[in-house]
Amino acid sequence: MAQGTCLFQGLIRCSGVAVCLAMLSRFLALVAAAKAELPSEVTGFVAQSTSLPTALSVFPTPQLGSLHKKFLDLPDSCEVLVAVAVSSVNPADGYISEPLPQVLGSDLAGTVIAVEDSCQRLQVGDKVWADIGAVTETSDGKGKENGAYAQIAVALESQLGLMPRNLDFTEAGVLPKVSLTSYKALQWYGGAPYHDREVTVLMLGGSGGTGTTGIQMAKAWGATTVITTTSQANADYVTSLGADRVIDYHTQNWWDE
Repeated sequence: MAQGTCLFQGLIRCSGVAVCLAMLSRFLALVAAAKAELPSEVTGFVAQSTSLPTALSVFPTPQLGSLHKKFLDLPDSCEVLVAVAVSSVNPADGYISEPLPQVLGSDLAGTVIAVEDSCQRLQVGDKVWADIGAVTETSDGKGKENGAYAQIAVALESQLGLMPRNLDFTEAGVLPKVSLTSYKALQWYGGAPYHDREVTVLMLGGSGGTGTTGIQMAKAWGATTVITTTSQANADYVTSLGADRVIDYHTQNWWDE
């Protein structure tokens, strides 16, 4: 992937909600779903306890989580089954909360293998990406079934977007959570777009996930100046993404500048 050039283009391409499928396409999708040979069980990583530390030093142990097999049910109302090709690890994935046990993982990229009858947008065979980290309790209230660290993930259709055609699974599987985080920060709280006024945006951690996506979004939304922090080793990289000023956090404090 050409770093810094295609990421935001991919986000723009998939940001809109697709129009409803034509009746014939919908019918063919339902037939395909009915004929699909789904496995009776899948393997995923299941957390057995919360991640709240009990001391200053916390080390992972086998009791905190393990690989489990679970029976695979057909999708419920507005749900989609996705064969996971790629998932990624985000800081938030380490914060385990109740209910337990729960399947871990937020980001995914994969292929739709089954859709529930009320789904209107996606069909079997679609390549999708998503952050499915929202809490969803199982029918008995004991845990989540929608984690991405599994062979097959369960997600609401509204959580899934069509993968940009210019990204492969590896590229698409690491973008959803960091991209949505930057999107919310800039548009929901930062007042983007900025085409009608001069605005300076400070994006901390420019070479990280939220930084690389956020710099590009800010510039695309018309920010006059984008300032970011990173090490000197990554200065050229964040500049190529659109950063106008780079602060080396090893030698400077951004709040003093």
